[in-house]
Amino acid sequence: MEARIERPGDGTAWVIGDDDEVIVIDPGEDAAGVLEAVGDREILAVICTHGHASHVTAAIEVAERDEAPVALHPADRLHWRATHPDDAADIE
Repeated sequence: MEARIERPGDGTAWVIGDDDEVIVIDPGEDAAGVLEAVGDREILAVICTHGHASHVTAAIEVAERDEAPVALHPADRLHWRATHPDDAADIE
């Protein structure tokens, strides 16, 4: 299988993987669009490059589908909490 990089929709999201599994980077605000692009592939992780809402709003919903961890740099916790006040990223 060949790895590929996809850009679903008009947002910030990147889907990187092959026919079986992917990593989602900066899922943006459109969880449904990202999940449609992912299809039946397993989500291994959701990685957020920073905590702005335009990058992280859909992170938890996308990650929950396959119980994948969410990664975020600790310096972006303040921005993350503006969007997800009751949830923390799983990986720093």
